[in-house]
Amino acid sequence: MRQPSDTAPRFELGRRALLMGLVAAALAAPRRALALVLGESPADPLAAFGPWLDTLIPADETPGATALGIRDAILAEARAQTGAVAFLQAACGWLDGEAQKRGAAGFAALDDGAREAIAAAASAAPKDTLPRLLFDNSWRLATFHYYAKPEVWASLGFAGPPQPIGFPDADRPP
Repeated sequence: MRQPSDTAPRFELGRRALLMGLVAAALAAPRRALALVLGESPADPLAAFGPWLDTLIPADETPGATALGIRDAILAEARAQTGAVAFLQAACGWLDGEAQKRGAAGFAALDDGAREAIAAAASAAPKDTLPRLLFDNSWRLATFHYYAKPEVWASLGFAGPPQPIGFPDADRPP
């Protein structure tokens, strides 16, 4: 498995948020086990993460976050870090809980306006709380991966890096 590079942003989890994530994962385990015994397929604890990323980086003239594979990239990095997946599961539980307060089955079932309201609430939450850590970490990681995608560069007026072609006139004065 590829390890995230030293220049790539990583999840920065406070002790409290990590503890919340681990507790939420521990509490969810018996529910998933019961669902398997009863023959039900357990719900994906990360189902809200793709719609969350698409709320932060929606499709416009360029594809949105999930269409560009940003969800998968962040999850791959999270799996390589202790506690990061548990944090994401707890955060997605929070997103789904906020959606249920608004009468929806989950975050994915909300319209864009309601999703944006939840994102605004997460961004305004006190520092080191689960919603704020979700917003700060996912925004930083999503934009890191988004702007690394060549599909996005044209909309920014960026033709791409000079390498491997290089600067053919580098030996001449400007």
